[in-house]
Amino acid sequence: APGMADIYHDLEQSPRPSRSNVDPFYAVKEFVISSVNLPGLICAFRELQNDVRLLTSDRESLVEIASRDDEPTDAELNRAARAVKSRCKRIEQQVKDLSRTIDQVEKQRSRFPNIDDK
Repeated sequence: APGMADIYHDLEQSPRPSRSNVDPFYAVKEFVISSVNLPGLICAFRELQNDVRLLTSDRESLVEIASRDDEPTDAELNRAARAVKSRCKRIEQQVKDLSRTIDQVEKQRSRFPNIDDK
């Protein structure tokens, strides 16, 4: 697994993607990297990835509990359902944060001349 030094090197040394004039992802990435500290951004991205994985696991647990042959207790079902709901809310907040970043890019359009408006 690459270490933090490798990640920094890759971000600093890799050429700009040629798709940057079509795909706003790269412009957003540049904006976020320039306005947010990079370790925090990497941590937030990994946290989002981890939460999506955990949501899948939470959902599988809920389905497993609900489909057991022995009758699961209401407490077991409620606990599993709350875990799924809580994880969804957390992911929704992370997506809202990304939306705010996109909004900032749109409001400061002049900072991103490489994005094609078509």
